[in-house]
Amino acid sequence: MSRSTGELRQRPTFEDDLMEKSIRRLTLILIFAVTTAVSAQDENQDKVTAEQISNWIAMLNSDSFGARTAATDRLILAGDISIAPVLAAAKNGELETVIRCVYVLRQLAMHGDTSEVRSTAYDALNRLVRLEFATASRRAASAVIAVNNNRHHEARRVLEELGAKFSLSRSGPGVGMTETYNTVIFDKSWRGSPENLEHLKWLTLGKPERKWMITMEGEQINDQWLHYITPLTAINAIRVKSGKVTDDGVTRLSEMAQLESLELLYIPITDASVGKLKEIPNLQLIKIYGTNVTAAAAQQLQADLANTEVDHRQGGFLGIGCEDQPFRVTVVRKGTAAEKAGLQFGDVITRFNDEPVTSMTELTELIAKN
Repeated sequence: MSRSTGELRQRPTFEDDLMEKSIRRLTLILIFAVTTAVSAQDENQDKVTAEQISNWIAMLNSDSFGARTAATDRLILAGDISIAPVLAAAKNGELETVIRCVYVLRQLAMHGDTSEVRSTAYDALNRLVRLEFATASRRAASAVIAVNNNRHHEARRVLEELGAKFSLSRSGPGVGMTETYNTVIFDKSWRGSPENLEHLKWLTLGKPERKWMITMEGEQINDQWLHYITPLTAINAIRVKSGKVTDDGVTRLSEMAQLESLELLYIPITDASVGKLKEIPNLQLIKIYGTNVTAAAAQQLQADLANTEVDHRQGGFLGIGCEDQPFRVTVVRKGTAAEKAGLQFGDVITRFNDEPVTSMTELTELIAKN
């Protein structure tokens, strides 16, 4: 049925509003200045009242495009004081109100002027995701994804500026069973503090489909680092090397049910913490090198985790993979003593410390004495 010339056109949706040219947003400044319900308000955020917030929320469903957009902007500028009432309006409002409320929360979650504002707005979006109201839930879910991706890129930027490195790593119990992980490496180049590790939450939330590994190496590594690592449910592999991590820190790792690979290398841990590792249900590989863990404790851990490879070695670590007969080098791991000594793919090993060797088992036993 055709519309008559004088009939009102259907008012634009929120998506249509966002497509308007920038000149219209400049025009809104003038509209805002003469809109009685909004312009009379004090520009100072500290003086914003609950009544003003209520008025702006009511205007989100106005017939005036300018009034709707101006009210949206004012709610964003109001900051934390607007979050609770905006959340309530998103649960019960008309469609246009719901759409704009989600947008307000999304902007505050991304660009709020304090971490508390960003966190509160993000929590509000997640509360909307759990609603049975399909429109609010669906749009809030999209907003959460957008916030996660935004924070992911920001977290990576901050971590790299502080000296963290990003790479791909492989870990697993053997050939054909290894996994490739997106890896964040903290070594001697790291200039941040343990508190900066909170950025890892957003790094992993932004790419939940990936598997992540955290590598920590150096004397600055201690139990406090694991305080920030343990709650991260997207971390599937951890490597700790040459730090000051103790039994208390390693015991905390037993809470990470999603861990698949755990490497504890040259840290002062004992049998006291190893028994707790059996509580990690999905572990495929545990490496325990150069610690105070006894062979008996490692054997008991292997018995408790029948489907997990427990690789326990005392003493030194060379850093190669080999095949037997002839005993030929097939892998030289980066940053290890083997690479520094000049070992290369294809080399055949015949002696270690002037003792003959013909297999990896013999070599491992000789290395363990050093």
